[in-house]
Amino acid sequence: MDPGEQFTQLLQAAVDGDEAAYRLVSHAAYARLREIAGQRLASERPNHTLQPTELVSEAWLKLAASTTPIQNRQHFLAIAAKAMRQILTDHARKRNRLKRGGERHRDEMPIEQHDVPEQGRTLDLLEVDLLLEKLEKVDPERARVVEMRLFAGMDQQGLADSMGLPAARVQKHLYGATAWLEAILNKD
Repeated sequence: MDPGEQFTQLLQAAVDGDEAAYRLVSHAAYARLREIAGQRLASERPNHTLQPTELVSEAWLKLAASTTPIQNRQHFLAIAAKAMRQILTDHARKRNRLKRGGERHRDEMPIEQHDVPEQGRTLDLLEVDLLLEKLEKVDPERARVVEMRLFAGMDQQGLADSMGLPAARVQKHLYGATAWLEAILNKD
């Protein structure tokens, strides 16, 4: 049984009141979030004030407060990616507000070479959030692929598996998002 199916079965058992399943699914989910947070924050600026444990704790609180029942591993990862995106962008907005009047530091998000046109290019985290909002209006599925790639640190195969999409479609979405991003960045 693959991990996604196992997670979904444990999740359903937890929802049905099985305390042992709840502990197992909580432990697995928290561990996965901790791994994602570590990867995500490793690509942030060196003096970032959020630590992986803090990011996971905040994301965990958002997930726990959600009234939407988590249906499966894919749904969990999508909600977790959105929660981390919200936490990181809120953190960047707060930091920028505090820096007004002084030197403004941008929270930057390195994007891999195949995700944007220029190798080594970084985008301001708030720019990434705005671009994702625009992409969501045009192509929600593609936006979800990009969001999970950037905020859940998933590779193409992991995206395909967790979203139930063919790997070729995920690759098409990532390259399509790159072309769309190139067009927007080249407007300036």
